Amino acid sequence: MHFKQTKNYGCGVYSISNSLQLDDFITNKKLTLSKNGNNVGQLNKWLSNYGIKCFVSCIAYNNEEIVKIFDLKPIFITENIIEWVPFFITIKSNEKRSHMIGCRYMNDGRIIAHDSMKEKEDVYDNFNEFKEKYESKVVAFELLRNYQNEAIFMKLNN
Repeated sequence: MHFKQTKNYGCGVYSISNSLQLDDFITNKKLTLSKNGNNVGQLNKWLSNYGIKCFVSCIAYNNEEIVKIFDLKPIFITENIIEWVPFFITIKSNEKRSHMIGCRYMNDGRIIAHDSMKEKEDVYDNFNEFKEKYESKVVAFELLRNYQNEAIFMKLNN
């Protein structure tokens, strides 16, 4: 699934929904509260209220300056299911605003980037291909962690 924004705000809500593949996470109330942009505290509150016991954790941020992104190299231990690690990048969209993109690091090595301003997701065969596209644009690099401070893995049974 890929959820596309209908307005020029709410990318944080869409990035969570896209990276977790939650079709009911996006609500009119959240979008209304997103008109002036989202922040991590707000997104974490909505994750908690939804019942997801995790939080958005910053990997790299430098006051809106470009940051280095690196391969997370998740270790997947299950077979015969589709599994991914949700993560996020934030890019500058103009001088005053940033744009958060929800991504999925799949167990087959592909990276699926869900830019909610686009009609469909972009699929990269590997992290290097993804990095080539975004490395000069990323101002924040984040992923979901559980309350034991472990990375979150999502699973979809075949």
